[in-house]
Amino acid sequence: GPTFIFKTPLNGVDLSFYGQVLNALTGKLVSDFYTNLNNDARRSFGGFPKQPLKLRLFNRNNFYGGDATKPLFESVVFDACEQTEYTVNIPVPVPPSVAMEISLKCPAGKTLDESTLPQETHVQYRLAGTDSWTDLAKLTRQQLKAQTYRLQLGKRYGFRASPNPATGWPFLQKDTTLTQAKYQLVFNLTQGYCK
Repeated sequence: GPTFIFKTPLNGVDLSFYGQVLNALTGKLVSDFYTNLNNDARRSFGGFPKQPLKLRLFNRNNFYGGDATKPLFESVVFDACEQTEYTVNIPVPVPPSVAMEISLKCPAGKTLDESTLPQETHVQYRLAGTDSWTDLAKLTRQQLKAQTYRLQLGKRYGFRASPNPATGWPFLQKDTTLTQAKYQLVFNLTQGYCK
């Protein structure tokens, strides 16, 4: 099937956007999906029986929804079996981002022993009032900052972090309302990380 190359204003956006493949003659839904719309992302469409198709993309993402009624983009009619590449401009608005940083605090009188920090720390979040935890970022000892588009200002979230999620989540930050686009996660450390 054909391949679409998306030209968009998005770069490094950690969301996927809703799309549909429709039979161009009947308008019947053939497939729906979520796809990466970062600039130069590619999506191939194969495995459909020979028929005329159309691609539609929407400003609806896989984390907090959006509009799935009015398409941002509708392709020209293409054949399900053609091997053509289409480069298309998608006018998707850039969603707001949140810059987050982990701050590690030792008990009074102690300092952080950076050599004891894990190589990687996994961070998850959940919307307040739910028990559904979702991966947010994987941070390293050298890089305790990340940018995400998955969080929304004005919403309440809980956060947790772990060097090894299989053994539990020792660091927890209670539900907090995001009020600005820069957020600091503060985790109080135990004696094992402090000297």
